[in-house]
Amino acid sequence: MKTIESLREDNEEWAMANVGPKGTGLLGSSGRAIIRDSPVPRERSHQGGDDNLGDTMPFVVKLKAKFFDIDKFLNIDLRVGDAPECANVSADVLVVQKLIALANSKVGPGSKFASPLPSGRIDAVTNYFIYHIQARQQKRSPSAKIDGIITPAIHSSNYGGGLWTIMILNNIAAFENRPGWELLLSQFPVRSAS
Repeated sequence: MKTIESLREDNEEWAMANVGPKGTGLLGSSGRAIIRDSPVPRERSHQGGDDNLGDTMPFVVKLKAKFFDIDKFLNIDLRVGDAPECANVSADVLVVQKLIALANSKVGPGSKFASPLPSGRIDAVTNYFIYHIQARQQKRSPSAKIDGIITPAIHSSNYGGGLWTIMILNNIAAFENRPGWELLLSQFPVRSAS
């Protein structure tokens, strides 16, 4: 059985095996896998709770090919994180908080920060975990971006040109607590990868 650290380290190997040569797909010009949370324009920013942004709702994306051990992932509609351009819509923030809780579920007491409470409101603990996930990825892939933002994964057939933080978070959550992750995903509508 793989450790969570080896799972994170495998992100780069997966990208190289499933994308192509340097400078294409998920690989930067250095040939290293990258996290790409590119700016996605949003009409409004807030701290969560004001969900007057239309019919936004997280959704499950069925993948055309497996991403490590997952063939689907729970995606968000709008950006979540520690930046003014993040919509931080309650439903999206709640999904991120629940994925963090699942990813953070199998370590003994006292050895980790407590997961954020699933409130649907962005907070310091949620922001810490977003930065932490991105920083861990950057240790393996120095070109990985640390911006404190989880952007919806688009063009999921190629993962938007990078390893999206939301996909990495799903992968870790599924690895750490597969039954809980499957239960969470069962509560959302499914879309096929584009």
